[in-house]
Amino acid sequence: MIGELKATKKWSQLGDYYLALRYVVGLIDTGYSDEMNQAVGIQMLIAFAQVGNKYSLDFLETSNNI
Repeated sequence: MIGELKATKKWSQLGDYYLALRYVVGLIDTGYSDEMNQAVGIQMLIAFAQVGNKYSLDFLETSNNI
């Protein structure tokens, strides 16, 4: 699914966001702790937001308002 999203420019940002979100919510088993995976996911979201990913920006903005 991520590959399909990344295949087109229109959906590329959503693919990046979905990949990072999988780390944040624990859908990826890397062998590391959940906390480590969440930290990796948050760093990915921050990096994507810094280059203008609208989904990551919305997620981080919403998270700050909670």
